[in-house]
Amino acid sequence: MTERSDYTGSRGYGDRGSRRDRYDRYDRGNDRGYDRSERSERGYRGDGGRGYDRGGYDRDNRGGRGYDRDRDYSDRRGYERGSRGYDRGNRSYDRDNNRGYGDRREGNREGRYDRGGYDRDNRGGRGYDRDRDYSDRRGYDRGSRGYDRGNRSYDRDNNRGYGDRREGNREGRYDRGYGRDRGYDRDRRGQGYGRDDRREGRRYDKGPRTGTLSDLVDYLHVLDNRPYGAYRDTIGHYRATEGWTLHVDYVQPDPYAPPTRIRIQAPADLPGLKLLQDADLLSTRDRRIAVSDFLTRELHRGFRGTNLSIAAPGQEILERCSVIVSTPSDDALDGDAQSDAAAAAAANTDGSPAEDGQDSAVVDLFTVLTESEEGDAAEETTAPTEDTDTDTADAFAAAIGSTQTADPEEVAAPATDTAAESASSPASAASAADAEADADDADAPGADADNERKAPAGVIIEIRARVALPARGRTIRGREAANIFSHDLTREVNAALDLTGERAERLLEHVATLEDHRALTQTVLDNGWVSFLADDSILPRRSGVSNAPMEEGAVPLSAPDSLAATVTLPHAGEVRGTAIGSGVTLVVGGGYHGKSTLLSAIERGVYPHVPGDGRELVATVPDAVKVRAADGRAVTGVDLTPFISHLPGERDTASFTTTNASGSTSQAASIVESIEAGASALLLDEDTSATNLLIRDARMRTLVSDDQEPITPFVDRVGALAEAGVSTVLVMGGSGDYLDVADRVLLLDSYVLHDATERAAEVAAAQPRETTALADFPMQSPRVPLPSQRTQRGPVRTRARGTDSLTLDREDIDISDVAGVVDSGQAEAVAYALRALLEQRFDGESTLAECLEDLDALLDDEGLDALDRRPAFLVRPRMVDVAAAVNRYRRLKLA
Repeated sequence: MTERSDYTGSRGYGDRGSRRDRYDRYDRGNDRGYDRSERSERGYRGDGGRGYDRGGYDRDNRGGRGYDRDRDYSDRRGYERGSRGYDRGNRSYDRDNNRGYGDRREGNREGRYDRGGYDRDNRGGRGYDRDRDYSDRRGYDRGSRGYDRGNRSYDRDNNRGYGDRREGNREGRYDRGYGRDRGYDRDRRGQGYGRDDRREGRRYDKGPRTGTLSDLVDYLHVLDNRPYGAYRDTIGHYRATEGWTLHVDYVQPDPYAPPTRIRIQAPADLPGLKLLQDADLLSTRDRRIAVSDFLTRELHRGFRGTNLSIAAPGQEILERCSVIVSTPSDDALDGDAQSDAAAAAAANTDGSPAEDGQDSAVVDLFTVLTESEEGDAAEETTAPTEDTDTDTADAFAAAIGSTQTADPEEVAAPATDTAAESASSPASAASAADAEADADDADAPGADADNERKAPAGVIIEIRARVALPARGRTIRGREAANIFSHDLTREVNAALDLTGERAERLLEHVATLEDHRALTQTVLDNGWVSFLADDSILPRRSGVSNAPMEEGAVPLSAPDSLAATVTLPHAGEVRGTAIGSGVTLVVGGGYHGKSTLLSAIERGVYPHVPGDGRELVATVPDAVKVRAADGRAVTGVDLTPFISHLPGERDTASFTTTNASGSTSQAASIVESIEAGASALLLDEDTSATNLLIRDARMRTLVSDDQEPITPFVDRVGALAEAGVSTVLVMGGSGDYLDVADRVLLLDSYVLHDATERAAEVAAAQPRETTALADFPMQSPRVPLPSQRTQRGPVRTRARGTDSLTLDREDIDISDVAGVVDSGQAEAVAYALRALLEQRFDGESTLAECLEDLDALLDDEGLDALDRRPAFLVRPRMVDVAAAVNRYRRLKLA
């Protein structure tokens, strides 16, 4: 830029040369400060540069702005055109409204100065007629213009009108509400805050942090139209009038980031939660899991259509971290021990310690304070008898499906006959009504306070959810955010925590369904079965993308007499169904007759299902694994010799490793890996298996000799595998080779189950084949994984995409063939478990099975919080499924 020319004290210009110097001082290279004498024919540019004074056109070359280039204005030099207010030619705007010059200012103040007040003769302002003599106007005061758009000089103080002009138009200078400092007019605070108002707003810069929920709502109104980052000031905890507390733990940095994390903590002694104590729903781990699952479903249903979200549950009742019922003694795994500790914490009103076992009793689910006001029956139900012994306690623990031996001092005496009858009955409206009536009795005057069942001290129900804070672009929509917390959240949380009426009935049924499934699973294990399917179960699903039961046309399951068994459950009572024993079970039938549907029900029977699913009383051994072919999966150090003896190129199959396995190789590896992880039952479907791994008929054996074929088919190993304690359930519709080795054959005809074992034996005898079964099954040597640390740069990612894929940093793990992962929360938990194993547990000395056992014990002790910091969407997975993810990790290293 050239040196500035000299100005007079009043910013008037001397001669025309000084004016040219003024333009020259904006020389920016590119001819941007051009010489007026060489402005080109258009009168304002030299060579296309844009450094010209944007308001300075030559009057004779104004470029068609409505003026005749040859028109002579010399005789109209005194013509006042200031009333135009805004000269479109020079685009110059007088922000101070005080541009009157000389004696013209007062004469035409209202007209000429409405929009800037330019003298027509000076309208060019910056592009004066080259031939015009301006010597008589050297006193022209340019300083009062306030803002010279050509020079880009801005009057920061809006007070550069000199002389008497400055004070005369002081108020007009702020007509548009802001000056250079962007401080807004106090009277226009709806469009922005003035300096004083910004200071006033800073009183809440850090947010209320603590207080009531109404404080948070008020502050969100204050944040309206503020930058999105101001939402972070809401981090804190806020008490609702209903008794629960909202915790805002993390606020999303922008509208496109993951939603804000919130928690609601509600004490279990709230009035709406009285059922939890009356029905003793907090006494065992299973009951707390059922309560958590139920509340998650209620909140998920209520949050639909709002900015709030919580884990989306499926048809299975699973241990989730979206709702956690925590007790003071969560360190103890035994639910009865937890109740005992909670009772010990509660003291009598006179300060004396509670009697041993007074509140540790575990009453039946539907036996809740059903006697008189004096509480005689309540005492009889809850108080332990003097002669309670270990055998009685163990029998009661078995009745509710517990796998642990109960301590006689921690378990109540057996219930009365009336209570025993209600123990085997399903939930009903009467039970809920009784609970409410008894609650009223307990509160009635004269009732014995010692007989009222109270929540153990310190029991907290914690709800973990997400909220997408609303924005307009990156500006806070504070009023909408306030409505989310004051209306949506409050309404749904209060509704979910009101466990009365119809909701209480559904909760009791939910808990009963889970306890019945636990008891049925224990019965399956005790009898050595693989699975049990109750009569009248609805196995078909609504569609291929829906896990809900088929609404119309479904055929209820009925057990053949030869396979029928009867079990007794704590709430459902005696149940008849199909018992599938250990060994080799073959499921046959025509296409579309229900073979795969039956296998799918057995596969999902490892989990309890919600009431109304149709498979509530289908139970399978918890470690059953479905194996299938998975082209392209990774295999690391697996002994494939039971199925693959050799490979071309002298590749070792005793410790086979590849990053791109074939169909048969991947399924063989899955079988071996599942057995190593502790699976006691394998489930296979012909449709998803590698045919050359399943069978090899006589003709193919004749054509391709054994020394040329490296694959030993599964049909030759399945019998030996059963002898080793691993059962198999196989769906087969295209080969009869398995009829020789099957212990039982189930035939499905139009979804009707038949026992075809005898008929299959007759067919096998009539059409014999050469025996090829092998006597033994070589087991996988225990593998010892090495720890893995992050070595690559980049973000730390631990996440899941549905139930098909996991992501650890830059590594994707395909688990689409792991059928045991039925919930996206399980997949995410598997991802966190895999990272924990790789970076914290694998040590190069412990076997994979030992590491999985330690992880399972850790989840028992600390819950899913052991995997991440206050997770909201994790669901507990099975260890056999975690092992499947480990085996598919391409960077796995073995010692």
